[in-house]
Amino acid sequence: MKKYRGTIILSVFLSVVIVSLAVVPVLRYNLLRSVTELPGIFAWFNVSYRIYNARDFEGANRYISYQLDLSEYLTSGRSQMLSGVVSNLTYIMDEVRFPEEYAAVLPSLLRLTKIDQNMFLGHLWLAKTYLATGQSEMALSSADKAIQLIPSDPRPYRIALNATFKAGSGRKLSELCQRYRNAQLGGSLEKKHRGLFSGRNLGQFGFEYVNENSHAELAVVQGIVLGKYKDYKVSVPVPQSFTEWRFHFPFQPGTKVTVDGVTVNSTTETTRFTASDINIFPDGGFILGEGQIFSQSPNGMIVSIIPSNANMDMQALNLSIRLKIDKAGVAWVKGCQ
Repeated sequence: MKKYRGTIILSVFLSVVIVSLAVVPVLRYNLLRSVTELPGIFAWFNVSYRIYNARDFEGANRYISYQLDLSEYLTSGRSQMLSGVVSNLTYIMDEVRFPEEYAAVLPSLLRLTKIDQNMFLGHLWLAKTYLATGQSEMALSSADKAIQLIPSDPRPYRIALNATFKAGSGRKLSELCQRYRNAQLGGSLEKKHRGLFSGRNLGQFGFEYVNENSHAELAVVQGIVLGKYKDYKVSVPVPQSFTEWRFHFPFQPGTKVTVDGVTVNSTTETTRFTASDINIFPDGGFILGEGQIFSQSPNGMIVSIIPSNANMDMQALNLSIRLKIDKAGVAWVKGCQ
């Protein structure tokens, strides 16, 4: 009996594991995910070691190539294994600076965009790499694909404008700049985006109030327009007094918001606060001047507005905020001012 004790214990242990995986889906999911992420973790240690110690991008690219080989062998298309490749390539692309470093990574980027033809980051990185290695036409083609996937993201426009200028096409420059200006605030976003608004909802913003259950909620404001002043009206479902007005703006980096004033309608009066009457405290972004806020976070910002001298005990029924929302340019070149 002692002779088979080890075999019996191992058999019982394996039986418990198999039954647990069969009965508990969460355990099965976590195990499978851990297995698929192991190649990416192994590659990351080698990639980071080669870049941090010697800026060896060719060596780092070899490990990305191994990851891609394994991903193509075991899966197809966009998979968890491919996500590990993207994570490691993100680290690499944040570090590359010189043409020869970009050239070292090019083979993996070509394979990545072949496996997943709708990956925004893949086309963006490919466009950046082509531009750095002097292949302007190829850079423009890849940038166009990235723009088609996320029209409101400024990064591929920067590459496309640079490549177009080098190609000597003034008309194309003007078209690209106008295309960026006309791109609405909504659109697809990267997976890493965090915020209360996403996708097409980026063309909205929210005003925070307290509901009848004393919980914070957002009154959503729609109909955002670019380039001109507009009064955005906010209805408060539960009349209440405010110590501050909190606006949740989902605007992407490079958006300038000019606050011209706030009008509050209470149960007894209407009070108008001009830009010089209010104090503005954004939790992100920068102040450019009176009433002017410049967004710098892809996750948007919360802006607190507090009047300098006013009675905030009024029971607000609704309010309107007068805003002008502009998108800053992505290049300074004739035809784009």
